[in-house]
Amino acid sequence: MGLIAQISNQIKNDIDDFWRGVNVARDKLVLDGENLILIYEYILAKCLVRDLYAHIQLCFEFSTPFLKTTKLGYCLTTIQMAMTMLTD
Repeated sequence: MGLIAQISNQIKNDIDDFWRGVNVARDKLVLDGENLILIYEYILAKCLVRDLYAHIQLCFEFSTPFLKTTKLGYCLTTIQMAMTMLTD
């Protein structure tokens, strides 16, 4: 559980870093799909996980069709898209 709390804090800090300097009221900030991909790219670029793309592909290849239609599947697809954009 401590690891989940650390990851949650890191994501929050990275999102705060992403929006730093944007002069918009915090309650008015809305994420669309394009901004979400940019945030994922930012977080993936900052993380130092070896062979991250291979790990993502492995998770995607061995996930079930049901899992791919859940929130977790959406997150996995978003990460996969962000990694593809980073590597292109």
